[in-house]
Amino acid sequence: VSHITTKIIIAQEDGTVVGQYFLGPGEHLIGREDHCTIQIEADQVSREHARLIISAEAIEIEDLDSTTGTSLDGIAVKGHIPIQPGQKLWISDLYIDIERQGFGGLVEGSRLGNGRFTLKRELGKGGMGAVWLALDEEVQENVALKLVSSEIGMDSKGLKDLQREVNKSHKLVHPNIVRMGYFWKEEGEPAFISLEYVDGTDLNQIRENSPKGLLAWKEVQANMLQLCDALEYAHSQKVAHRDIKPDNFMITTEGNLKLADFGIAATLADTA
Repeated sequence: VSHITTKIIIAQEDGTVVGQYFLGPGEHLIGREDHCTIQIEADQVSREHARLIISAEAIEIEDLDSTTGTSLDGIAVKGHIPIQPGQKLWISDLYIDIERQGFGGLVEGSRLGNGRFTLKRELGKGGMGAVWLALDEEVQENVALKLVSSEIGMDSKGLKDLQREVNKSHKLVHPNIVRMGYFWKEEGEPAFISLEYVDGTDLNQIRENSPKGLLAWKEVQANMLQLCDALEYAHSQKVAHRDIKPDNFMITTEGNLKLADFGIAATLADTA
């Protein structure tokens, strides 16, 4: 059952808040009229200016032939347009901030970590569960969130082991290691791990997409040298990886290797 609420904050360009609403699923009119769910008493706002459509899956905006217009990231709204996390919605010259509150399932726009992370899109599924691209609202940076599956989440000992490995790996700071964030478990939310988002793909995927499944030695050599640098540094910090395989070799769009999942996969295997 979804317990998600959508918080709406209306502000002027200078940041002055002129209205705040907490809305559930449904269609909500925005305008000057008394019957509008989101009532804005401003001359530049039409009587029925726009319609906000909220569901568990998405949030959409529709302009209702307003006089001064509705825009999303500077583009005029025509018809129904889904609002993606991080996009800026304007009703005339008023800015509307939209925030999903509470955990309503793994959908775009939902918040995790007591509201700190906004889910943007699913990146894939791993041994732990789903991996999502999210916006860290505190520092305004993209991060990756590794969700812990319900089976693992019910194993208290497994969660403690996982948290210990995450805390151990958090101290590793190296250009060829995916920076580990923290272990998160908030009331009513699935457990997850925050970590550095790498814009790229893993070496196994690159190999599978290569002609005959082969990689040029020059590329492999460069990646292996970076891998050795990462492992040498980790071992100097008394941290072992325990699951070296191409799936954990993330290759950035610039062609650099970053070693992922220090200790996580091995810990999960121990608790399976």
